[in-house]
Amino acid sequence: MLTIANLGDFVQSDPTPITELVAKYFSRMKCKYGIFAVNGNHCNKTGPSGRDFIFNELQRGGIKVLFNSRESPLPGVEIVGVGDISIIGDFNPELAFKGASDSDKCFRIVLSHNPD
Repeated sequence: MLTIANLGDFVQSDPTPITELVAKYFSRMKCKYGIFAVNGNHCNKTGPSGRDFIFNELQRGGIKVLFNSRESPLPGVEIVGVGDISIIGDFNPELAFKGASDSDKCFRIVLSHNPD
């Protein structure tokens, strides 16, 4: 597999199940160009410390969390993750695209979670 995108809502309201989810499933996924994730609205229901816990567990499992940020897994390709538009303060495309290539030859994949 070349890459995998996880689009949020890893938990409902308690952040602790993410530890087992990462250990049992996510950490076993292997991809040539990486595994990427964005947060979902349920991640925010856990509060700021819960969201940080979820992000840390995902990163510990080898998953790159894109929270209004981007990665370039290979030349000419950018994967951009923006926060959920329905969560005030989370959706910041200006920050996500800051420093992005302005080349029309760059291929971009934009990831976001919005259940509505």
